Amino acid sequence: MRFAAAAWSTGTGPVMVPGYVRHHQRVLTGTVGYNTWDGTLNGLVRLVTPWPQPLAQSHAWHPADCWWEDWPTQPYGGDTVYYRKPDDDETATRRYLMASAALIFPVSAQALPAAPTGPRDDLEDRAREAVRVLTGAMNGVVAPVIELLERS
Repeated sequence: MRFAAAAWSTGTGPVMVPGYVRHHQRVLTGTVGYNTWDGTLNGLVRLVTPWPQPLAQSHAWHPADCWWEDWPTQPYGGDTVYYRKPDDDETATRRYLMASAALIFPVSAQALPAAPTGPRDDLEDRAREAVRVLTGAMNGVVAPVIELLERS
């Protein structure tokens, strides 16, 4: 399990640029960690979300002359945008309320390759396979949440 978590960490940014894993524009971070309690793996994904409904529907929480901005976006080829943190010049003049959700969940490790046992084992191929399996497991949990957010 520790090998798979290390492969994920190495195969994704900022260690490897570009990483083996690409992600949806709503994903701010996606990590896989070793759970020391029972030796399993946990996924942790932070997603950009819309404002909570009570805030989006009410003006009572801010003065009429001072609106809060949502996540700034940056165009990225065609109709795609990615969410980003506001720059210093933007935060000097505007307020931002950037809602997000943190998903923490166990990651199934049934199909993970065995960790290499020595220098002659094919370390790189096993690491790539671990990242591929983990990506599938993460997508299985996170994709339905993203699909629902995209429809909201």
